[in-house]
Amino acid sequence: MEKVVVYNGNFLLTIHVSGKLAIFQGGDERWTIILEMPMPFDDVCVFNGRPLSLELMAEAVFGGGKKFLVESDGELLLVDKVFFFFG
Repeated sequence: MEKVVVYNGNFLLTIHVSGKLAIFQGGDERWTIILEMPMPFDDVCVFNGRPLSLELMAEAVFGGGKKFLVESDGELLLVDKVFFFFG
């Protein structure tokens, strides 16, 4: 897992290795993969009390590097991290 977010104080959300969204609720013994959601997910965050995913926010963003959802000063930003290798 690269990132786990807390939602509503009772749930943990992450992205499963399959690219699907996974949820862990208090009292559960293991993560539950949410099968009915579109995939693959690249990132997940909680913004204004609602869980959001990169798939829902920027469905057609291609190119660049790894993309992250970041909250900054009350705004939701899509950050595109580009990797450069010099050799």
